[in-house]
Amino acid sequence: MRAPAFRAAVLAAILTVSLPVSAGWWEVWRDDMLFELGAAREQALAAVTENPSSADAVAAAMWWLANIENLPAPEEILSVTENDRDPELGFILALIETRLRFEAPASFLKTAELAGPFGVFSSLDLERDVVPPDDGLPPLGTRWRNQSAAVRLAVRNPDGRHSPPVAMAVDGVYLIAWNLEAAEDVTGWLVVEAQGGYNLEVDGLVVDRRRDCGLEDPETNWYRIRLARGAHRLRVELASPNGPGVRVSVLDDRGGSTAGVRATDRPSDVWTGSEVEISLPPAEAELSKRLEDGGGSTAELLLAAQLARGRGDPITEYGWIERARANDPKNPWTAFALARHKFREDGDGHGAESSRRTAQLLREATSIPGSRLFERAVAAREGRAEDAERLLDELMKSNGDDVRILRIWVREAVRRGWASEAEEGLARLETALPDSLSVTGLRLEVLSSLERWREREMLLRALASAVPVETRWIGQLGSSCLVGEAVAAAETLQGEIDDPYFDVQLVRLHLENGDREAARMELERARAEWGDLPIFDQLALVAAGGDPEAMQRAVAGALERDPSNLQLLTLAWRQGRVPFYAPFQVEARAFAAEHRDLGTDVDAVLLLDQAVERIFPDGSSLYYYHGLTRANTPVGVRRASLLQPLPDAYLLKVRVLKPDGRQVVPSELTPNQGAITLSDVEPGDLVEEEYVARVAATGATRDGHLPPYLYRFADPDRAFGLSEYVLLVPPGIDLQVDGNFKGLERSEQQWQGLRMLNWRAERVPPMPTEPFAPPAQDLMPWLNYGFGVTWQDVGDAVRDRVLPVLRLSPELREWSQPLLEGETAEEELRTLVTALIDTVEPGGGELAVGAAAGDSFRRRRGNRLGILAAVLADAGWGVDLVLTRPWTDRGQRLRVPTLDAFPAALLRLESGGEELWVDIREEKRGVNHINPIFQGSDGLVLPLTRPHAPVTLIEDLPTFPNPDLEETVKVRAEISAEGDARIEFQMPLRGAQADRLLERVESVPVDQAEMVYRQLAVSLFAGASAVEGNIDRSPDGAVIDLEMLVRNACDAEEGELVCRSLVLARPLVPILASLPERTYPLVLRVPIKRRLELELVPAPGWEQTHRAPRRLEAEWGSVGEDLEKGAGSLRSVLHIALPAQTVATEDYAAFARFCQAVDELSTRPPRLKRLAE
Repeated sequence: MRAPAFRAAVLAAILTVSLPVSAGWWEVWRDDMLFELGAAREQALAAVTENPSSADAVAAAMWWLANIENLPAPEEILSVTENDRDPELGFILALIETRLRFEAPASFLKTAELAGPFGVFSSLDLERDVVPPDDGLPPLGTRWRNQSAAVRLAVRNPDGRHSPPVAMAVDGVYLIAWNLEAAEDVTGWLVVEAQGGYNLEVDGLVVDRRRDCGLEDPETNWYRIRLARGAHRLRVELASPNGPGVRVSVLDDRGGSTAGVRATDRPSDVWTGSEVEISLPPAEAELSKRLEDGGGSTAELLLAAQLARGRGDPITEYGWIERARANDPKNPWTAFALARHKFREDGDGHGAESSRRTAQLLREATSIPGSRLFERAVAAREGRAEDAERLLDELMKSNGDDVRILRIWVREAVRRGWASEAEEGLARLETALPDSLSVTGLRLEVLSSLERWREREMLLRALASAVPVETRWIGQLGSSCLVGEAVAAAETLQGEIDDPYFDVQLVRLHLENGDREAARMELERARAEWGDLPIFDQLALVAAGGDPEAMQRAVAGALERDPSNLQLLTLAWRQGRVPFYAPFQVEARAFAAEHRDLGTDVDAVLLLDQAVERIFPDGSSLYYYHGLTRANTPVGVRRASLLQPLPDAYLLKVRVLKPDGRQVVPSELTPNQGAITLSDVEPGDLVEEEYVARVAATGATRDGHLPPYLYRFADPDRAFGLSEYVLLVPPGIDLQVDGNFKGLERSEQQWQGLRMLNWRAERVPPMPTEPFAPPAQDLMPWLNYGFGVTWQDVGDAVRDRVLPVLRLSPELREWSQPLLEGETAEEELRTLVTALIDTVEPGGGELAVGAAAGDSFRRRRGNRLGILAAVLADAGWGVDLVLTRPWTDRGQRLRVPTLDAFPAALLRLESGGEELWVDIREEKRGVNHINPIFQGSDGLVLPLTRPHAPVTLIEDLPTFPNPDLEETVKVRAEISAEGDARIEFQMPLRGAQADRLLERVESVPVDQAEMVYRQLAVSLFAGASAVEGNIDRSPDGAVIDLEMLVRNACDAEEGELVCRSLVLARPLVPILASLPERTYPLVLRVPIKRRLELELVPAPGWEQTHRAPRRLEAEWGSVGEDLEKGAGSLRSVLHIALPAQTVATEDYAAFARFCQAVDELSTRPPRLKRLAE
């Protein structure tokens, strides 16, 4: 270990390049980072005691809370006097008390009213005020019935934290509310700690809206309150895709409990006056104002950052640190503060750029000993195990008495199998931190890892006898076969915790203890309080074990509430209930024998493709599938070996039927990205697949239904024996059906009280393919259906998942703001998109749902559309997400909404009254332009910055000029009398074509570039030689210039030179009209536009044979030519244009004749004749 004298020398060295330190926060942090925890502890106590109204005292208390498990006698700080105390200091001390005593003080509102869910979506519905006023809420005591009906119940938690119970948690918005009674006029503070987002309402007035607390907005938010004497109502609407939560405190001006205010269960229809305003606590507010006015030192800026960090406000924390960095860029403490911030904010989503930045900051802070601890944590997170081990060994040598390092060392010693070192480290920890429950928890970990079960059991028994018992020990007691002790400990907490999840754990403990009667009684009590939660049905099955009649009753009751619960149904089927699909089952071998002659000329034949779906009124369904595939060839084997059941399917059969009668059940099913790969299949085998899966109600509504996918009755590669879809629909459901039913048999009848619809096709050959045909999935017979779902629902389901993507990071905001300073909106947008494309690599899709824009930017990869939308929304632009599809699909498949009807995403933007579009797949060319394949199509418009605005269908997307689609060629040819041609060729390239060519040329060494140009020239003009080339970049692409000599470019025929090598047009017939007839329409998805310019310079004594300009006009397109005669030359500009179009099968013959006529005109070679003498 380093001697005290050495540490003093290090301290002196740091202070010479560091900050001026005064008594208070800086002394705490300095000693902490010198691994002098004892000194830091004394400095924190002094800061809190000597000046309790200061920002230094608050920051010192925050440090104490963050290090509470590392300090001896952590309760000592609670003895600080309340006189002249800043309320934030009092609040932090209350948090410390809660951690130490496992119960919050009176200032925390421990009992609350929980109602919800309201709406269907978390992020979106929180913006739309879906929670009704009090008179629209269900009565207090309304229990759980199903996820479509809101509950309203009283809940209690000893630490004051409230959230939707795990057993009730579904998407939507929840209300946590309190009735307050003020005995007198009160002035104080309201503190809201939250996860997720919330809307705060006091006495019927909305006070604040916060989103992504702890990420975008602060986790802890302060409000100055003035409550008049009488009744008050406090409501917090909260939601989050990741689980919301809230804790509310009402404080006096010293941060203690407000004596004149109490929570009551008596509601009031009339509320007395109140005033609430958003405000920082006094000490932090005074410091922030002084710093915002331009004053303050680097030390004070970092103090402000620490206060923001303590409130869970990363945006403000980052801002203060950046100001400190700008104020003193070479100070190691500012670099260390930023590294610490980035380490916490990056989490596991760090990217390579972020990791490099953090490493650089830590290098700048190497003079601070504590930076090594963070360096080791960074190495461990990034998977650099050797670096992490080396750094830990170095830390143990230099500062092995620090309890933080000792904790890490004990766990590492256990991992390395060093039992004695782990025991020694634990003993040192227990000496340094006597009576520390955190060290006790570490000892339990070590005893478990070393399999010293007897000692672990004795320690757990001792913990179970403590009053009050900490809830985390109860779970460990139960998992360690000390179930009786766990039950006794849990029962002591029943009066303190009122939450269904706690009741579930108590029932489970009774069951593990073998006391089924106690479990049943506790379960009945829980049902009476909370309702028929699904988890209670599962526990009832366990409690009924051994009693067949009770089991049947439990299964029947559970299925009545959840009819599509596959786990319950499989149990019921084993008990003798007939499965819904049984009447439709087919025996595989018999069916195969009937179709033995089918599809022998293809690789694979799907003999049986049968689906039966039983729909329930709640929007869920059960989907049964039976498939039987015969593999005829090795290619067919690969096809038959890949099975794709629905997620979480219950497999009834997966087997291979051999030609000799054997049945092979695969010994192992290899998962492959949601599919199953079989390894026992050979040509001639039959592969049988049979399963049942649950299809949940669509996420867009509580009780609507969409199918798991569009069902298709044909395939381009396989023949079908029988393809059948059976729908079993309850009466009273307005089922919407859409599809292509050509070639299908349809029937409908009543069946066991249900409406049975059946679509089937038999002996379907492989679907033929043709060039330029519509997509195969549109040509096959297909089926779609649903009920209770609108396009609004579908759009909202997407919008709810996209809104969290719009969360920025300080880094992204700082990067983007200077880019939005142009003179016009389009100029700003082009600048931003250019920088985005240059900074963020493609990958993972242009819109990564589930990844916040700030996180994606940190990784510098993927989610470009999400990043762009987030930046512009933050800058105040109007942002709409427009989902679209190719124009050839316009107007189709709209009758039944589906989540995959519009697969492509665009942005429609508004700024200053100007509308702009972005297609990020087109990269820099996508600003105010969209891919031609989507122009003129329809789409679904999802307003992102206007959550209250409805989702709409747009019938016509705008069209834009498409210069990239026009093929332009310019050739100047000097023809010798012998027919040789000296050619100058120029061709501008745009878009991806230009990118590919530039990449090809730039990827080869300079001395090999001529080879690339020679290859290009030969591909254009056979026999080209003496080639010289050059490529010039242009603002929208590149221009290729070639010069070459082509021998015998013109042939002598009957006294003329016929220059077939100078025909620039490529024929249309081989591309568009090669088939004698068509089965499907011909779809030209993008137009064909060609501008072919040829300037012909004959040899002296020769001239071009006179001819009229070429012209052709038809409904399919046109050919036009401009001829211009110059001094000794003739310039021809040929225009060929075919618009994007669909040619019906009956019009194909006329279209083919048109293509032939175009080719005949466009491929006529130029002719030269001698001048008359």
